[in-house]
Amino acid sequence: MSDIEGKVTRVGASERGQRTSFKTSCSNFCKGLFLKVGWRWVDRNQKKLYDLQSKKNQSIHFMPSLIRKLFHKSEAPKDGLTQPQREAIVDLLNYCMYADNLVFLAEDRLIADTVAKFNWDPKIPFDQFDAKSINNARTARENQGYRDQFLAWIRDRLGTAAVKGQALDLCQELFVADGARSDEEDAVFQNLRELLE
Repeated sequence: MSDIEGKVTRVGASERGQRTSFKTSCSNFCKGLFLKVGWRWVDRNQKKLYDLQSKKNQSIHFMPSLIRKLFHKSEAPKDGLTQPQREAIVDLLNYCMYADNLVFLAEDRLIADTVAKFNWDPKIPFDQFDAKSINNARTARENQGYRDQFLAWIRDRLGTAAVKGQALDLCQELFVADGARSDEEDAVFQNLRELLE
């Protein structure tokens, strides 16, 4: 028996007047903790605290609903977009933000507000994706060959005409977010319109 087990056994034995092992003490502690925590359940949807000890019958109905919630297939996204379409829209908006080589807070805010409305896939951290997207947008502004590939890749991911129209509307909104539309932004918008329509 190790020193730790010996000390725990002696302490536990002196408290209860008997001799117990470390394993039994830990098991009893965890069991007590589970029972204290396990008998209360907070329904976050209705903001109510249920005491399951006083309503033993409710615990019978609680488990199937919990299992349904855990294994429920996710519903279709409320924004009506696939994840590649969302990513393509963000790429396009970042490209448009750098069209005139000036970045305004209002433009960045518009992108953040747009993404907040999306059902972004939680498996893909947006901050990491956005940093990569901004890097791609800057490279596309500086390199004509990369720009053609980048915009074609965006076009392919957008897919349907409806999503392309939505992306163009967001680009137009972004261009006027800073108060005025520059000549560079106007030229970029015309090129995007030809590409996406």
